Amino acid sequence: MRNSGEVPAIIYGNKGEVVHISVTEEVLLLHLQAQVKELMIKYVDGREEAVMVKKVHYNSLTSTLLHVDFCRIAEQKKAVEKK
Repeated sequence: MRNSGEVPAIIYGNKGEVVHISVTEEVLLLHLQAQVKELMIKYVDGREEAVMVKKVHYNSLTSTLLHVDFCRIAEQKKAVEKK
């Protein structure tokens, strides 16, 4: 996976199930360098999910990306006005 430019990652939280994914290292590094904390993850089946970067794991000797933890962002529930 890492040899093909993909980094393993995990999405958890907000009462959802844990999902193991891979993300493109080049795109992820651009977002991390820009200090972007909130991302939209798009799954192969077309679903999208808002996440934030929780933790980035690096190799302590080579400083290469090893793994990323994402935490789900709760969707904002719209207030419904009662009449």
